[in-house]
Amino acid sequence: MYNDALNYLKTQILCAKVEDVLGFRSLVEQRLDQALTSVHTNDYVEDCLFQITEALEQLDTGSTDPVKLRNYLLGAIEALRDELHLCDIEPDVRQSAVGF
Repeated sequence: MYNDALNYLKTQILCAKVEDVLGFRSLVEQRLDQALTSVHTNDYVEDCLFQITEALEQLDTGSTDPVKLRNYLLGAIEALRDELHLCDIEPDVRQSAVGF
């Protein structure tokens, strides 16, 4: 489920107006909530979410170039996808290691 939500979020980020701070923040937060529903997270996922939150805070201050901010967010979303994928496969690896 998180793959679909993150893919949709990336598509929307690419075509959204970064200058619309409230709309942009709402869009990102809504899709992240959808992506993280019923997912077991770890510290690395929390780090990715922290990076995304930091980027959104920079958006509020207007101190960062919108293109750089968009690229930073897209990179953080890809890192989040990678970490969520690792969270998905980790229990399977543990089970096979003990012979289940």
